[in-house]
Amino acid sequence: METVSKWIASWRLKSWRTAAVAALLFYTLTGFVVVPWVVKSLVVKTVREQVDREAGLERVAFNPFTLVLTMEGFSLPDRPGSTLLSFDELFVNLQASSLFTWTATVEELRVQGPYVALRRFEDGKVNILELMESLETDEVDDEEGGGLPRALLRKIRIVDGRVEVESLVPEEPLLWELTPVNLSLNNISTLPGEEGDNLFTLGTPNGGEIGIDGTVVVEPLGLEGSVSVERMPIETVWRAVKDKFEFDLSSGSFATDLDYRIGVEEDGVHVEVLDAELRIRDFGFQTLDADTELLKADAITISGADVHWPEQRIRVDSLVVEGASAFAWIEPDGTPIWMTLVPEPTQKQVADAYRYVDDRVDLDAELDLFELRGATAAFEDRTFSESVRIAVSEANLRVTDIATRPNSVWRFETSAVFAGGAQASADGSFSAIPLVLDAEVALADLELSRFQPYVEKFAPLEVRAGVLHTDGSVHVEPSPDAPDVTFSGALSVNRLDLDETVTDDTLIGWGELDVTGIQAALAPTSLGVEQVEVRGAGLEITVAEDGTINLLEFLKVLSEGDSTDASEPKADAEAGGGLPPVQIASLRLHDCYGLYTDKTTADPFRMNLRSINGTVSGIATEANSTADIDIDGALDGYGLLSFQGELDLFNYARLTDFDIDIYDMALPFASPMSVKVIGHPIESGRLTLDLDYNITDQQLQATNHIELSHLHLGDKIEGEGTIDAPFKLGISMLKDSDGRITLDIPLEGNLDDPDFIARKAVMAAAGEVTKELVKSPFRMLGRLVGGGAEDQELEFVDFEVGSASLGTNATANLDTLAKALKQRPTLRLEIDSVVDRRADAEVLKQTDFERELATRQTAAEQSEATTDRTPLETMFVERFSAANLESVRAQYRSAEDSELDDDSYTALLRSRLVETQPVDEARTTALGLARAEAISSFLQDQAGIGSTRLGIRPQPSESPAIAGRVRTRLEVTADG
Repeated sequence: METVSKWIASWRLKSWRTAAVAALLFYTLTGFVVVPWVVKSLVVKTVREQVDREAGLERVAFNPFTLVLTMEGFSLPDRPGSTLLSFDELFVNLQASSLFTWTATVEELRVQGPYVALRRFEDGKVNILELMESLETDEVDDEEGGGLPRALLRKIRIVDGRVEVESLVPEEPLLWELTPVNLSLNNISTLPGEEGDNLFTLGTPNGGEIGIDGTVVVEPLGLEGSVSVERMPIETVWRAVKDKFEFDLSSGSFATDLDYRIGVEEDGVHVEVLDAELRIRDFGFQTLDADTELLKADAITISGADVHWPEQRIRVDSLVVEGASAFAWIEPDGTPIWMTLVPEPTQKQVADAYRYVDDRVDLDAELDLFELRGATAAFEDRTFSESVRIAVSEANLRVTDIATRPNSVWRFETSAVFAGGAQASADGSFSAIPLVLDAEVALADLELSRFQPYVEKFAPLEVRAGVLHTDGSVHVEPSPDAPDVTFSGALSVNRLDLDETVTDDTLIGWGELDVTGIQAALAPTSLGVEQVEVRGAGLEITVAEDGTINLLEFLKVLSEGDSTDASEPKADAEAGGGLPPVQIASLRLHDCYGLYTDKTTADPFRMNLRSINGTVSGIATEANSTADIDIDGALDGYGLLSFQGELDLFNYARLTDFDIDIYDMALPFASPMSVKVIGHPIESGRLTLDLDYNITDQQLQATNHIELSHLHLGDKIEGEGTIDAPFKLGISMLKDSDGRITLDIPLEGNLDDPDFIARKAVMAAAGEVTKELVKSPFRMLGRLVGGGAEDQELEFVDFEVGSASLGTNATANLDTLAKALKQRPTLRLEIDSVVDRRADAEVLKQTDFERELATRQTAAEQSEATTDRTPLETMFVERFSAANLESVRAQYRSAEDSELDDDSYTALLRSRLVETQPVDEARTTALGLARAEAISSFLQDQAGIGSTRLGIRPQPSESPAIAGRVRTRLEVTADG
């Protein structure tokens, strides 16, 4: 204390001590008072001058002894009412040694609670861009600086920082906060080659964290280290673009680890990302109403990624997607859902961005392996009344050697399971630039009924069942309008069952279908096939209650190219309508079947055709194409069938020319049809049929050649039969002595005529033939024996009036008729009892009178009567009287000589007596029967016709005599 007192006592006002104290006081006041004021004023002024903003700075402190500068409460607005940049505290600790080493040394630079906002305002402008526009743009001469000043920053810290990304545009609102932001840099030096280190961490919303560490070289600039991202919600990034889409992120987070190198070389900044790994977990998108999940992936992993810039080179070891699922659909109006989910403005922005990048970036990318594991997908086509859903599960895809270089070839293999258990696979190569694909594909156990809505767009068919298998090669290459896609291979279909939807009947069923030599193409669609092998197939032809035939109705609609409305013909009907070009060189049938069903009978009639074998060649949908048909088969237990000819399958009315032959078909099975058509059941008989049908430009010309043997019909069933004709008689007329019938029935008509139905036309033609036979049976019988006998009136036998004796002409006709009857053993002859009661009675009176007169004359001669007139006069007196006789005498006695005119007198007596001659009615009836008996006896005794084939109608019928002859009619009937 005494020392201090002595030191003060020795103080002189003007001395080095006073100067030192004064300097210390000045330094202290300047440091603690002046420097903070100057710094604060300078910061506010500089901000005002440079960016035209009023910065806020609450407090500045400086310790001149520790060289520590502290700034608190700084804020910089972007617009009134909002902040662009702020921090709670800026701490700078300078090292005094820097004054002596010519190196500015900062022991510590710490920013506490910094805040940065990237904001887009309601008018669409961005705060940072506005700030940059307000900065002075005077250029600085880089050459004057001579490089960076010598500086050393031992510790740089950013603590508890916060970054906000905000959009105030009403249509695209956004608030994205990143916190906490922490940065640690150590030993950052501008001295050449001096190395420091860094550690940067950044927190994201929902708990994500970004970490960066490594080394830092300022001169020349070089950064090297690693980056780690953990638990980063994808929502953090998605919020920046979600307003541009009509779907939303449902979940997802990602993490990454990578090494980096950043350096400045003579040609600019070089950036390398090495051995990067990106892991995305529980990633998915959903519709805005959260009702439908659009895309989901359990895990997406990118491994071994290297990025080099500005070389624009990317190399990735693998990209693996696990547990992915996707769902898409087409709206009822045909709009794909992705066109709705990605609005047109966004599509344009994406396209513009792609073009922008494509113009400026020439990326060389390689991916050694892309793998999709255990994926599922579903697609719905809602353009149909009931949505069509196609689902895929267990989808796996492996692609190797992926590269963006032109003509690079990528190898791939894939497999999947369709709903219903179908297995699909493909193995091949793919080139993206240009688009070229070559692959071997296979598909097994695909249930075709799932694709029924698409089938009915092309043809009026319902696929009720069918399993598809196929394998082959697919080739895709570029073409001017659309990619040229072709398929070469084979397919098979099992258990196919098709119903045509025109009449709703089963049309085709398959046991097995094998197709080889397929050449199919898209854009335009075409199909070529070398060989089709069909085993156990069935064609089921049905005649509906109204007489229409399902096959013809189906072909009619098919040729018009419209599966829904057969009443509206298409302009291109001749070219196969709406069908794509199809050519099948050969179709072979093996042990197939056919089923004919006629629903016009009381109980549906069915006829089964089995063991069908043969070929159909030259099938094509192009205009005026003709298929050659050669098919054989057997009717189930009833006979054999052959079908040969030419047919335009898709426009049968243009050209049909075929011959159908049926051999030795037993007929009793067809009794339901015969009862329906002719009213008689078939008790026995066999049929051989030759049908020749020709259709040219709608005009039908056909011949039905029929041979029947031992045909016998049962009795007519009342109320049955659509054709009213005596078929039993017709059959008997046609049946020869061996029991055979040969018949040719022509048929013609125009298919354009809505009233023309082929089946009905055939039946009508058969009916006309039968009616003609019945109408002129004796003419037909005359033809059998020839020699002009058909011109003889064999159905009549003439008798003299009053006589039952056969004349020469009558016996000649009966001889001819007998010969014909012997050739038609099932015919029976009915003989009328015919009389002309008046004419025959007159003859019988004359005959009876003459007989009685002759008797009386004989008696008179024996009694020696005086004159020949005595019997006449006696008979006259008996019938009239003596007075009447005397009166007659007086009429014929001369007045001069009383002589009697004997001839005239006698003639009058005869005439009066004949008139009054009595005739019994039974005598006239007996005359008719006698005539019939005379005919019957002659045919039996003289011609050898059995009595069982002859019948006499006992009730006489009247027939007026012509030229003194009474005509007896004969009638032919069926025996039994």
